[in-house]
Formats: sequence, structure tokens, C-alpha cells
Amino acid sequence: MGFIEDSFVKAKEVIDIAGKKTGEMISLQKLKVNASSLQYQISHDYEALGRLCYEAKKNGEKNEDAIAELIEEMDERKAELAELERQIALAKGVVICPVCSTRNVITAAYCNKCGSKLSQDDAEGSAGEENETPKEEPEKSEAEE
Repeated sequence: MGFIEDSFVKAKEVIDIAGKKTGEMISLQKLKVNASSLQYQISHDYEALGRLCYEAKKNGEKNEDAIAELIEEMDERKAELAELERQIALAKGVVICPVCSTRNVITAAYCNKCGSKLSQDDAEGSAGEENETPKEEPEKSEAEE
């Protein structure tokens, strides 16, 4: 009976790990879809901005308010996209340098390309995420025993 029980325990561990990895992959894919959607919206905003500038110049009008509003929306979307890209990088185990946009290992204190000190915000975010995973694993192992 010991062999069968051990087999069931090991099978449950494998299933738990597979479920966790699947959940991580789904979360990563959701982030990528959201980032892609934001990129499309930003591209569309650039087209709209070009049209506004063209029409303003062509007709001698001043659409400064509409242009300023559109630029503000674009800046908000770009900030959202940058945050999504940071989350995607952290999920992949890398930190993006804010100076040169080089991907660095999550434990790096300085950028491998430009030597800039990597942001404390990135380090805290990655440390927080790293700490969450180990906390979950021991709880699962204790519950499984």
C-alpha cells in the first residue's frame, strides 16, 4: 500500500505544479494581450493626432485643446503599457533598465549594458513576487504531508 500512496502523493504534486505553471502562463498571456491592445490604441491615437494636425494646418484652425487632450490620453496609455511591459518582464524573470531598456536578470543591481543602477521599485516588485511564490510552495507541501 505504501507504493500506491506514494504514487498518489507524487501524482498530486505533479498536478499541483502543472496547475500552477498553467496559471502563470495564462496570467502572462493576459498581460501580453492587454499590452497588444494598448499598442494598437496608441497607434490609432498617433493616426488621430496626425489627422488633427493636418486638418488644423490645412484649414488654418487651431485645435490645440483637442490635440492636448489626445496627447494626454496617449501619455496615459504609454504609462500603462510601460507598466504592463514591466510586469511581463518580471513574470519572465527579468528587469528592464529604465535608461537603455535592456533586459537584465532579476537579481542584477546594475544594468549589464549601460551600468545604471536598476530601480528600487523594480527590485521591490521582483522581491515581492519572488517572496510570494516560496510562501505558497511550503504551505502546499505542509498541507500535502
